[in-house]
Amino acid sequence: MSNRRVLFVDDDQGILDAHRRNYRKKFEVGTAIGPEEALPLLTGGEPYAVIVSDMRMPGMNGVEFLEKAREQAPETVRMMLTGNIDQTTATEAINRGSVYRFLTKPCPAETLELSIEDGLRQYALITAERQLLNDTLAGSVKVLTDILALVEPQSFGIGQRLRDYVRLFLKSHRVADGWALEIAALLSQLGSVTIPASVSEKARKGGILTQAERDMLSRVPGIGHDLLGNIPRMETVAEIVRYQRKNYDGSGIPADGLAGEAIPYGSRLLHILDSLVALEARGVGRIEAFIALQKDGERYDGRIVAALRESLGAGLADLSGGTGTEGAPPRREVRIAQIQNGQRLVSNIMTPDGLVVVAAGSEVTPVILERIGNFSRLQRLIEPVLVEG
Repeated sequence: MSNRRVLFVDDDQGILDAHRRNYRKKFEVGTAIGPEEALPLLTGGEPYAVIVSDMRMPGMNGVEFLEKAREQAPETVRMMLTGNIDQTTATEAINRGSVYRFLTKPCPAETLELSIEDGLRQYALITAERQLLNDTLAGSVKVLTDILALVEPQSFGIGQRLRDYVRLFLKSHRVADGWALEIAALLSQLGSVTIPASVSEKARKGGILTQAERDMLSRVPGIGHDLLGNIPRMETVAEIVRYQRKNYDGSGIPADGLAGEAIPYGSRLLHILDSLVALEARGVGRIEAFIALQKDGERYDGRIVAALRESLGAGLADLSGGTGTEGAPPRREVRIAQIQNGQRLVSNIMTPDGLVVVAAGSEVTPVILERIGNFSRLQRLIEPVLVEG
């Protein structure tokens, strides 16, 4: 059912009563005596589709009110009733309050009704577009993670681990576009689908790489950026992925002029976490890893390293693959056939010859269950497997 909630704001109770009488059968009418009473109505509960505000009110005029309303309810369509629309008022209302329509007093009831109907249609368009973009975004992310899980399971596991670390960090630190940072962490390894498995494995183990192998690995962030850049609303995510291996002093990839604070914050944070995960995978203790990262001021933003060390200490212990802490999800050994959707793997699922089918740290999804089932039908998998949840 479409939203037909309309909020009238005026300092004259008689005018508000008239609006309610005129439109109660057409719309779901709400009223407020002035901005101070109106603003709390915009937060929590079902949103208003349209606000119709008077211009001249004591304490806060219509422009000031609609500016605050825009901050609290950006999708709500804003309209203004005023006795005199001068150029200054109109400019302020458009720039500060994004007013959809101006109406002059006295305004015939029929004219105001038609304008509100237009506003309701505009609101429907805005919310439909937002829903479409959200669905497109969520669907695109799911497809990409499913593909990564199938083609490069170890890289997928690293991405999930990075995403978990980011979530823990965001619990204690407010970061602009935190949602973008979470997605960037999860898809940070997307470009690795172009890398031969033998090269990826050698790099993970810290082996000596040839120049050709180093060159192909250096292109991974750029490939991820290009893939993500084709998806609506993923521009910020794509930029974080592009600069995730850029060093704080400006060295590293991509080779451009960015350095220090000019590098996206999310990229600087992801660069540190990626190195932390790599050090942990090589058996370096958590404290020793943070000490090493803090000493390397040329590669890492020292303030972010310190913030991560302070905020993730306990959380990293929970995710490090140890025995867990009080309150952590229980861990148990299961057979391959007992693995369920939503569980997290604490150990790798492997073939006897060492092929990693699904990496430790991965959250089990329907696609991963399909992969496990297909492999188990063709060859034996090492079991039992340690899972969490």
